[in-house]
Amino acid sequence: MFLEIRDVEVIYRGKGRPALKIPRLEVKGGEIVLIQGRTGSGKSTFLNLLNGVIPDIVEAEVRGEIRMGGRRLVPGEGQPVVVGSLFQDPDAQLVHQYVMDEIGFGLENLGYSPREIESKVRKVASLLNISHLLHREIRELSLGEKQVVMLASVIAMEPELLVMDEPTSNLDPWETRQVLELIGKLGITTIIAEHKPEFRKIADKVVTLVNGEIGEVEIPTEYPSASTRSSDNGITLLAKIQVKTGDRVILNTSLELPRGVNALLGRNGSGKTTMLRAISGLLPRNFNFEGYILVNGKDISKLSPRQRGRVVGYLPQDVQLLFSRDTVAKELASCTGRTDVEVLLKRFGLQGYGDEDPFYLSTGQARRLAMACVLASGVEVVLLDEPTTGQDIESRLRLGDELRGLGKTILISTHDPLFARSFADQILLLENGTVRKLTGDILELTGSGN
Repeated sequence: MFLEIRDVEVIYRGKGRPALKIPRLEVKGGEIVLIQGRTGSGKSTFLNLLNGVIPDIVEAEVRGEIRMGGRRLVPGEGQPVVVGSLFQDPDAQLVHQYVMDEIGFGLENLGYSPREIESKVRKVASLLNISHLLHREIRELSLGEKQVVMLASVIAMEPELLVMDEPTSNLDPWETRQVLELIGKLGITTIIAEHKPEFRKIADKVVTLVNGEIGEVEIPTEYPSASTRSSDNGITLLAKIQVKTGDRVILNTSLELPRGVNALLGRNGSGKTTMLRAISGLLPRNFNFEGYILVNGKDISKLSPRQRGRVVGYLPQDVQLLFSRDTVAKELASCTGRTDVEVLLKRFGLQGYGDEDPFYLSTGQARRLAMACVLASGVEVVLLDEPTTGQDIESRLRLGDELRGLGKTILISTHDPLFARSFADQILLLENGTVRKLTGDILELTGSGN
């Protein structure tokens, strides 16, 4: 056995019960193991134990025995084999200015020569179809492009164990399919935490975590049928948007948003986040905007971001940027101005977390907290950038129902075509800087399926 786990428990500082409790688990060399479970079930804790984040960076008591490649893992003394890790947030791992240097960073630390590094970097970049990004600055990339770059840097090191926490959470359907095929061919022992049901196709073993323990609970994996499109809603937002940086035109399009749920799809780097930031007035300083943005007939394009915030609510991909209080309950009370915090906690699946620090929530829980702040704020237009990232299917279904019942004008940037098909009144595609409305079967376009 390559990986052997016996009577392992992880107890976070200040907590009474274990966050993770695994009596026995064995993984053969070369096997792909899918770790599934609801948001907050302990998946990230398990992965962080394997890659050494626990207890080296995140303080916790570790009990039991873990063996990798026949050697015992001693917490705090490094991993006995080369472990490649890919986290949910690629920005947490990026250290270099340019893509080529980033991919080669791990190889440099392993002692490879400059010639060997360049050869390996170009090989893995070609494998992942990102050769065109090698000389780009990291800050110019979309979150999805950053995630592929980090995947390339991990694979380039040829690790003995791959530990991946939602490796495709920020990827479009096309790149998700490509990454799936690649992982299936690598032949590396791989532990993956993912909510996407497609990963079952490549998994040799599926482990379900329930409240930190291996269980047999049934987890939904499918969405409901396509929603009934509402076509008679009046137009709330009408815009002409052109965004440039230097000589590069990122967006040059018109946009019409009726009341209801509008889903915006597109490839990684197509400009979806730029579109939302242009509407909310939060473009980077080196981006230039031209055009107009009418909300109920009033042009908001000349208003400051603070003034626009009274009309337009924006949920960014990095939701922790929104947090400023030391407990979830205080954050909700502050951002919504409401006193019925317990009602909001239950409504957004955060009951029992009122006294937790927002910065210690799982990715999915933190996103639900941020969505509670935005959706309960009373704005006319709601912009959500990848709101389903890090969410299990149940949370996505709850979010879809919540959005459908708001009666507001909502624009969602998403890589989840199944969510869009199930809950959106209008589905838009952004490509080559232009938005167009989709009328056919979205799954045929993206190659996705149930």
